[in-house]
Amino acid sequence: MGTNLNYLEDHFIQDLKDLVCLDYAAIEAYETAIEKLKNEKYKGTLERFKSNHEMHIRNISLFLKEKGYNCPTGPGVKLLLSQGKVILATFAGDVAILKALRRNEATTIDAYENINTYNEIPTNLKKILLDGYEDERDHLFWIEEELDEIS
Repeated sequence: MGTNLNYLEDHFIQDLKDLVCLDYAAIEAYETAIEKLKNEKYKGTLERFKSNHEMHIRNISLFLKEKGYNCPTGPGVKLLLSQGKVILATFAGDVAILKALRRNEATTIDAYENINTYNEIPTNLKKILLDGYEDERDHLFWIEEELDEIS
């Protein structure tokens, strides 16, 4: 039975690390988008979203470090998935960039939904993960609202 608990814990910790990598990738994608967008309102909002992702990284990394785990320091291969979409979209303008960001946020929401299904998440981390999930939903909602408005 102890092995099963270690197995679950190992998967949980790996999912946390993957979530940190996704947040790093989101930051890179937002930086690319902010640089390429023409609409200044979008840039300001995306700066705020980028700050949310930075906070998620700090909070989850603090938990991992307190538990003695190494933390990711960058996006790893996740960067290719998220930033690549945004870079390609920059050639097609603001609408395409927002659509690429929408896909990235949907992926991040899925990861937050997955991590929040684990049982026995420590209370302090549970709040961090639920807050992160809500941030991601807010990001996606804003992007979808903007796309509806300009499409």
